Amino acid sequence: MTSFARKNKVVQSFFNDKTTFRLMVLSICLAVFSLGLVYLGFLHPVKPFFFGELAKAFLHGRLYLDIKATDLATYQNKAYTPFGPLPGILLMPLVAIFGANIPLTTIGLPITLLSIPAFWILWKEIGIENYDKRIWLTTLTFLGTVYLSCLTVDSSYFLSHILVVGCLAWALVFSLQGKMPLLVGFLVAAATLTRTPDVLAAIPLAFLLHKATQNRFQWSLVFVGPVVSIALTGLYNYLRFNSFLESGYNLQQLSYSLLRLYRSQGLFSIVHIPRNLYYFLIAPPLPSVGPDHYIAFLPHLYPSEWGMGLLFVSPWLLLGLSAKGQLAKVLALGTLLLLGPLMLYYGIGWIQWGYRYGTDVLPFMAPLAALGMERLNLYKWKFLLPLTLYCVFINLAGSLWLFETIK
Repeated sequence: MTSFARKNKVVQSFFNDKTTFRLMVLSICLAVFSLGLVYLGFLHPVKPFFFGELAKAFLHGRLYLDIKATDLATYQNKAYTPFGPLPGILLMPLVAIFGANIPLTTIGLPITLLSIPAFWILWKEIGIENYDKRIWLTTLTFLGTVYLSCLTVDSSYFLSHILVVGCLAWALVFSLQGKMPLLVGFLVAAATLTRTPDVLAAIPLAFLLHKATQNRFQWSLVFVGPVVSIALTGLYNYLRFNSFLESGYNLQQLSYSLLRLYRSQGLFSIVHIPRNLYYFLIAPPLPSVGPDHYIAFLPHLYPSEWGMGLLFVSPWLLLGLSAKGQLAKVLALGTLLLLGPLMLYYGIGWIQWGYRYGTDVLPFMAPLAALGMERLNLYKWKFLLPLTLYCVFINLAGSLWLFETIK
């Protein structure tokens, strides 16, 4: 067989495989959709560019930022970002070439395109092999959740969540397959160096690896990465604030007096739980109070700038409450472990459409909801079509509203 014939056979095989072909089409559609937003001006850069400035600082051999802005932590007359360092590290090559004001979508979009195959494989690993079901689920995950507004708003605040979702989704895939515990730990470490509380994801992933391998030494390797990442985080904190435990959030310069009041009650405290649960689950849109307060395409309504609950933004995720079985319990454990610190945290999130902090939990909540839909036999056109149209529409409206609100 000639070289050309072999290549032609490979190409034909690629396009004849339904899984690969449909995944490719889905990825292209999302890429075209996102790039369309870029050219239409909906991907609006939000100054200051914290991660771009952080990358610039690393390139100049320093840890402090050479800018002044709210939400930065001040220590000994120097400004630091309390956010995890990994996004800044990833941006260093691009910032070295294009400067600190480079759009964050330059890594947000590629990370998303790498995350899509992770969720596609994830559906199969949890027992959902039907191609059409997996297309519905992938569409709901990326376009029917607050993930969409995190992607389409070019902001340091939102980029962290995009990176965490990709890392934890692939970590969950490899854990379900019982493969490469060191890599799983590395992915959790990457999530931890982006948002520290996500280190807790190692616990449910270790359960899955233990079940898949039954080899104590092998599955315990998953903790190597998280331990190293916590050590590095502590060192990073010490070099900035002379304390292993101070991340900068206690020193953050807040623009909202209400947030300063909440923080005075404790950075993490049970008094914050009711408020966080409200905005995570049931916070509704509000009546419009004027021409400057409206939701795109939805007149007479206005969202709370603290976010709206899953009941209104992504109701499909609540179907995870009906999931049963051992795997569902592990996914529920992962969801609760990651939600725990978020519910205890004083902050609710910056101006947002939904509860963006909850995006971190998407790699566990989405498959849990998929199992719940499977148990309730809801993979039917008459249910999925209106559900998907609603979730995509409402989150697209949120992306447009965010663009208008924060420009």
